Amino acid sequence: MSRRRKRRRTLRRSGRSAKPKKLVDSWLPLVFLAFGLIGIVGVYWWQAAITQVQDEAVRLSTVGEALCPVGGMPIKKDVLIQTPDGPVYFCCKHCIDRYNAEPSAFQNAVDAQRHSMSGDTQPAD
Repeated sequence: MSRRRKRRRTLRRSGRSAKPKKLVDSWLPLVFLAFGLIGIVGVYWWQAAITQVQDEAVRLSTVGEALCPVGGMPIKKDVLIQTPDGPVYFCCKHCIDRYNAEPSAFQNAVDAQRHSMSGDTQPAD
């Protein structure tokens, strides 16, 4: 009798199977799982990129809208600071603190706000 047959007979008698169990029967579910995870990460990355572009578009709005240069929300006429170039309006007091920390970062948005308010004497609420 061959070694292989003896081993099978011994394993059968002891109650164990002759073939080792596979952890995964097929590689196909793993491939689907990997592609699914890649797809989910890709969707989240794409959504974040779109949101960033939309936020920039809101901050630099069209003529006629007065928006906060920091938050991108409509401004309040009682929340402002005076600068050498003129007043800068904000949506809330927290935005003033962020603006004062680094005013040069918001210069384009301030210019857009001044341009949108150039025809207005009073900002909208």
